[in-house]
Amino acid sequence: MHLKRRCTDHFAKTGHFSTFCFFPIEITGNLRGVHCNTNLTVKESAMQVTFTARHFKATKPLREYAESEVTRLKKYADGIVGCDIVLTQERNNHIADITLKIDNAKLTVSESTDDFFKSIDQAVDKLERQVKRHREKIRQHRHEKITEVLASPENEVEFE
Repeated sequence: MHLKRRCTDHFAKTGHFSTFCFFPIEITGNLRGVHCNTNLTVKESAMQVTFTARHFKATKPLREYAESEVTRLKKYADGIVGCDIVLTQERNNHIADITLKIDNAKLTVSESTDDFFKSIDQAVDKLERQVKRHREKIRQHRHEKITEVLASPENEVEFE
């Protein structure tokens, strides 16, 4: 359920809303009226993206393209907290460094080509593989199954 509410100091401290506002948040739980309910869990729907351009001035389409490519990674991992995109120009090299913060892990990639758009594409593809690998590693760690069952002893001793 998506509502538009106002972020106040109360929301920042407790994770619950108390008054109205104008940015989208995702609310899970039972909604009773318009007042703050302590049974609600509130999650922000957008991850924080930091964009930095070094040794050149980034255009708006380049910035929007980089942010849109990175936000497509949200479908592979739920716990993405933030992302840092650093684009650097060194002579003929256009370098894209992307750091993705997931729950308690940091995934970092760096790609260098002759065009920023190619660098961003290749870096995001690498990052996508890393996110999938990280997710699979966590899934395997959490769901280790017992493959063998200990056999019960054949000769049981009965006590009277």
